[in-house]
Amino acid sequence: MADIKHHKYVAALPGTLDADAIYYVRVGDGYDQYITNHSGTIVAYRMNMPKSLPVHKASGTILKLALNAGVSVSAFKAGGTELKVQVNTNG
Repeated sequence: MADIKHHKYVAALPGTLDADAIYYVRVGDGYDQYITNHSGTIVAYRMNMPKSLPVHKASGTILKLALNAGVSVSAFKAGGTELKVQVNTNG
């Protein structure tokens, strides 16, 4: 098993990456996380992000709300009041 190295960067990935490493790169209010492999050319793999959020209705049905960065998603309280939830992602 390979040793794993962790690296933290402020703005971007460095030009040369270490094998078997995890990189944390500051972006906006959060960070992007990259993991490199061990074989061949070292490539940073970006973390997968969910494309939608499952919402369970009282009736038992499930809605899938799209999670598109920079937009807001409408949600409704039991009394009908609409809430706007801002979508922010790190990737």
